[in-house]
Amino acid sequence: MLRAQCGDREALELLLTAIRPSLERYVRGLVGPSDAEDLLQDILLIVYRKLKLLQQPEVFRAWVFRVASRAAFRCLNKRNRWPDRARDEDAFEHLASPDPPPREDAVLALLAARRWRRMRCTFVSRRWRTGF
Repeated sequence: MLRAQCGDREALELLLTAIRPSLERYVRGLVGPSDAEDLLQDILLIVYRKLKLLQQPEVFRAWVFRVASRAAFRCLNKRNRWPDRARDEDAFEHLASPDPPPREDAVLALLAARRWRRMRCTFVSRRWRTGF
């Protein structure tokens, strides 16, 4: 463990190889088989990056599983926030539109009124500048 913390690549490989099977079962049980492999890679990367911060080598296994739990819960929260069905554009077709689209003549009338207001403001502003 100490050798891995000091940057010994072989020692790190031995640590991660020893813990990987049980960690994989644990992660698969939490998030399911579809996300387990990707999440496991993320967890191992986090362990690699944060290993130097671990102050008590005897709690390595518990620490790794805590890292895995937090990563798995983040993954589950993301999945609940953005379910697969919500990503599918066809899922929204059955929903009614909140407002019917405006009629074309109403849109044209609105645009004409805005254009008239803009022209009127320009005319008033020019007359105000010239004093008439």
